[in-house]
Amino acid sequence: ILTTVDDKLKLLRNKREYLEKLKKGLMGELLTGRVRVKV
Repeated sequence: ILTTVDDKLKLLRNKREYLEKLKKGLMGELLTGRVRVKV
């Protein structure tokens, strides 16, 4: 049972890492003006 929980935690951590990197990348592009946003 514990190994299943560990595997699940590992997956969630990887997903969170990926989303944080994606967020940083998007924020960088928005702030530098490389990506235009319709308002």
